[in-house]
Amino acid sequence: VLAGSFLNLAATADFLRQKHFAEVVLVCAGTGDGVADEDVLAAKAILENLQPATGNLQLSTEGLAAAIGNSQNGRRLLANPDLRADVAFCAQRDVFNFVVALDASGALRKL
Repeated sequence: VLAGSFLNLAATADFLRQKHFAEVVLVCAGTGDGVADEDVLAAKAILENLQPATGNLQLSTEGLAAAIGNSQNGRRLLANPDLRADVAFCAQRDVFNFVVALDASGALRKL
């Protein structure tokens, strides 16, 4: 189980591509009982990175930050002055060049 986001998108897609898995299942965390739009955008971007012919989600960082800011979670973060900067931070692509995986204890670890 990997934890991928825009922040480590290329590293996650490269890892998946190198492993030649027969199947990859992308699961979005969601918000309560609803869809988390930002998670769907990230899953689509990972998919497009794995299969470039599927479409084009090459949003600029500003465009991505706006899309995230319009989501339920984004609006919640933007409404809190202490968390407002998280939206712009999370909209960055490939800040981290490593993969994060769930280990046997349930903790997330850098691979």
